[in-house]
Amino acid sequence: MNPRHADEESLAELNTEFNLPKITVVGHSHIDVAWLWKLLHTREKCSRSFSTVLKLMDEYPEYTFVQSSPQLYKFIKEDYPEIYAKIKEKIKEGKWEVTGGMWVEADCNLTSGESLVRQFLHGHQFIKEEFEIVLEYFMAAGCIWLFLGFTTDN
Repeated sequence: MNPRHADEESLAELNTEFNLPKITVVGHSHIDVAWLWKLLHTREKCSRSFSTVLKLMDEYPEYTFVQSSPQLYKFIKEDYPEIYAKIKEKIKEGKWEVTGGMWVEADCNLTSGESLVRQFLHGHQFIKEEFEIVLEYFMAAGCIWLFLGFTTDN
């Protein structure tokens, strides 16, 4: 038997629907809370971005979105309760995924460890109280470089 042919047969056995990787693409909108604009503009940007997402979900039922900043949810809850109610519906339907865990998408290079812990405490508390979700993973959407304190090489 040709060794190359045996390798092809072995690979063919692995090529089943149970062994093929599944790739899922979801929408995400990174919105800096206050970068080069006023906080008011952030609040308005959230309403426009999230309204667009909700419209896309109506237009494309398979569309899924992920948002990672509890502070933005709080802005929407305070300023646009009708949008917030629709977001909560989509979360229950599994179309809008709550992730992240930090209060805002923080700069993890300049912040102290205590500040990062407080980000997680406030973020997780809000998510649990508002959406009844306990996050099991962390999404660092706004971090260019991960803080060295996040490493697991102990």
